[in-house]
Amino acid sequence: MLYPFLPPVRIDAALLAELGRMFAGQTAFSFTLDKVSWFGAETVWLGPRDPTPFSALTGLVAAAFPSCPPYGGRHAEVIPHLTIGHTGGLQALRAAAAWAGLWLPIEAVATEVTLMAGPRAGTPGIPPGTWRTIAALPLG
Repeated sequence: MLYPFLPPVRIDAALLAELGRMFAGQTAFSFTLDKVSWFGAETVWLGPRDPTPFSALTGLVAAAFPSCPPYGGRHAEVIPHLTIGHTGGLQALRAAAAWAGLWLPIEAVATEVTLMAGPRAGTPGIPPGTWRTIAALPLG
């Protein structure tokens, strides 16, 4: 819901409890991913038919953590999306977009928010871009 967030060393039991309470107060919701789109020629993504519930969750977290504006405040508009490709070259990204389009629409239910963290730059033995789950926070 919010990237970038706090560094993993600042995520402790108290913060996870605060986030847990915040998301428990929000209702799980159904959504449909029904479009393939691009940010420039570098990132291909899937978009929800109705971005409103995702935008509401982003707004909730951003208000609670004003030191962590979405995308570092670089974008005037935050577009809810699911990135399906960001590396590998334009040909690979176009192939991913075409393949993903064959499966649309995708119907799903959002029941939790997953807090994830990437490795610090230069972490030995962990490839760049590798993410790990820190916590799954259920929606109410």
